[in-house]
Amino acid sequence: MRKSCDCGQAISLDFRKVFFEGRIEIENVPILLCESCSTYEVLPEVKPHLLSLLGEWKQIEGSRVIHFNEMNEVASLLYDAIYSAPLTASIEHILEQKKEDRINLLLDIYGYAKEKEDDMWMKDITQRLSQLTLFHTARQVSRIK
Repeated sequence: MRKSCDCGQAISLDFRKVFFEGRIEIENVPILLCESCSTYEVLPEVKPHLLSLLGEWKQIEGSRVIHFNEMNEVASLLYDAIYSAPLTASIEHILEQKKEDRINLLLDIYGYAKEKEDDMWMKDITQRLSQLTLFHTARQVSRIK
């Protein structure tokens, strides 16, 4: 089932640049966009992580550019699937395959981090894995097509 905007039109997935406090530029943030009335919202599946990161970045001095798709697994998965997808393949299939590949890679890296007894690295990988396991690609894609 497609998600609709308050104006009644279908929304689509897009990526935007977000500015925080006029000094931090966050690129590749997935949003749901209504092209009819130009309203948008950050994709609900990534919003808690984005807000958490904004709290951390508030403490940082100076300006910087951050690529959100490098910090959030769901954003990365969607970005890669949309911008590297062959035109003949279904987005659902591509997302499922990329998700599976990424989970396998992260599990391999986790094994290495565990072997090296790197608790900080293991915690980061665990967070990344939880982002992916909570994201149900087929249901999400049908919502935002």
